[in-house]
Amino acid sequence: MDITKFGHATLLLEQDGTRILVDPGSFTDAAAFEVDGLAAVLITHEHPDHVQPDRMPALLAANPGAVVAGPPSVASLLRGTTDVRVLQDGDALDLGPLTVDVVGGAHQLVHPRMPRIENVGLVVADADGTRLFHPGDSYEVVPEGIDVLAVPISSPWGKLGETVDFISAVAPRTVFPIHDALLSRAGRQLFWSWIPMLVGDAVTSTDPDPGQRFRAHPA
Repeated sequence: MDITKFGHATLLLEQDGTRILVDPGSFTDAAAFEVDGLAAVLITHEHPDHVQPDRMPALLAANPGAVVAGPPSVASLLRGTTDVRVLQDGDALDLGPLTVDVVGGAHQLVHPRMPRIENVGLVVADADGTRLFHPGDSYEVVPEGIDVLAVPISSPWGKLGETVDFISAVAPRTVFPIHDALLSRAGRQLFWSWIPMLVGDAVTSTDPDPGQRFRAHPA
């Protein structure tokens, strides 16, 4: 599986010509909205940093065969823009050499005064057996057998210690940061120096540049 991060929480996942775009939102690099040949656009939840309704028509015009999928709230948000396949915990998508298992159902708690919205995590497996986990905005679900974890490192709902504990619980072979647009350059450098140090050598930490493709290998 080839992985490209397009800023913040957006990933392009590819194998053997099949391409999946995850969470193209308001902090996403513009290049993500120019990707073609997509089999699917998957959206973990309705927040604007994960989905941009006004940019979806152009993206889908360039990808007329792409399946758009997300939780029920995303289907409501995009009503009138495109049909959305509703995703809920336990669902699965078969996209050629890539398969997607849907886990979870709720966004991480920001504050008791703020209602929790829907959020789904995505476990994407390729034909070689590599399993990548994009949790959206949640640390609550810990799937087994994850090779690569895309871990949110900065948010209104998280803190560094919780990030470290989540990585340790998932126990991937490789981890890389997402959900980082809220950090200054100095803050990001600080977070991503402490997190790998605290997680330890059992997990390989990598930090790809925006637009840089890297390959995830099975165990």
